[in-house]
Amino acid sequence: RNEWSTVLNNPSPRIVMITSFNDYNEDSAIFPADTSGCEEGYEEKWTDENGVLSSDMYWKITCDSIRILREKNNDKTIG
Repeated sequence: RNEWSTVLNNPSPRIVMITSFNDYNEDSAIFPADTSGCEEGYEEKWTDENGVLSSDMYWKITCDSIRILREKNNDKTIG
């Protein structure tokens, strides 16, 4: 959430590169993952805005943020 907020609040970016796929140890996962077994304070459990565990939280944030970035830049590409 913090990283996407930084991107979306910056007037300059037109392109965002996602460095890896399903690498939640690097905080760049975009595929649903069960984080219910993560240790408190050590590993990040994925929760929605209400604090409810959400296996696809990062996927939703990524899709929503890409949509916002495209709208901001009037990008009509499909994908």
